[in-house]
Amino acid sequence: MYGMNQQLNERIYTLARETVDINIETGKMGVCLYFFMLADSLKSKIYQQWAEKLLDEIYAQLSQNISVRTIPDLLQVGIGINFLFNRKYVKGNINQALRELDVVLFQRMTVSKNPQVLTYETPGFLYILYYLYLRLEKQKPNSDNRFLTGELTIKALNEVYTSINSSFYDEPDLFSLDYNLPPFLFVISKIHSLNFYNYRINEVIKEMAGLIQSRIPALHANRLYLLWGLVHLKRVTGYEFWNEQIDMIYHSISIPKIIEQELRNKQVFIKNGVAGIYLLLAALEKIGCKIPYNIEILRKRINDSYPQQSLIFAYGMSGLLWVDHLINKRINTL
Repeated sequence: MYGMNQQLNERIYTLARETVDINIETGKMGVCLYFFMLADSLKSKIYQQWAEKLLDEIYAQLSQNISVRTIPDLLQVGIGINFLFNRKYVKGNINQALRELDVVLFQRMTVSKNPQVLTYETPGFLYILYYLYLRLEKQKPNSDNRFLTGELTIKALNEVYTSINSSFYDEPDLFSLDYNLPPFLFVISKIHSLNFYNYRINEVIKEMAGLIQSRIPALHANRLYLLWGLVHLKRVTGYEFWNEQIDMIYHSISIPKIIEQELRNKQVFIKNGVAGIYLLLAALEKIGCKIPYNIEILRKRINDSYPQQSLIFAYGMSGLLWVDHLINKRINTL
């Protein structure tokens, strides 16, 4: 599959140049990240040039109409820029690069006529929490920006938590990374790792624990996703009451069942399919929770499907091609 990708990458780049969307999931930023990562992995000058061109266009589109962009779109761009700085794909001052986005988020959540109240049903609420974690991480201790970012993070966490009802814990009928509980646990663990507001976060975790522990997802794919969130939370909090559930879920996951029975033929993309399953398996392995699986089965499923109707990142070919590239690199090192 990978040797056939040059023409497809040209199509992806052309589409990204034409789209007005700038987010990661369906817009220009997702494709921008794809080409930066691909350029780095393949040492390709042309993909590097494409990535830089897309990033320039994202900055230009932001400067033209940042005030009318939705918060989820803006923060996906901010998360993408933060990723590029962390990977050293771009250089400069991250706080300066994200200053306008910080101001827009602060204004919409605090000082507008009708400041946004954040609930778990708010579009992009997880992006908001994760972005605040990233920004809090980058602020100097005892600085004014650290204080303001911290206060906004506290406000967001409390508003989300008080909005949670029993449906928050429900898994989707089909596997999707839109399942709220696992990424919420992940974001909570990241904020907790900063040793910020932990007395309240620990209370929230303990209050949620009973309802979380009472749920074992029906789908093995959703079990894998929940395991990822739980393992992250256990690592930073050290709470041993998660051990039994983690052990139970770990030993109840069948990767062949996920691939052969739960995921339909077209479910191969990052957001809802085989590519997302591989990324979860790789992420769990990095944090010491390796689940045995046959990587060749994942590659075969991707190669056999090869749907080209969508070229975007989370639900399309650019994300799928990136995961296929990661799988091939992994196989070549075995």
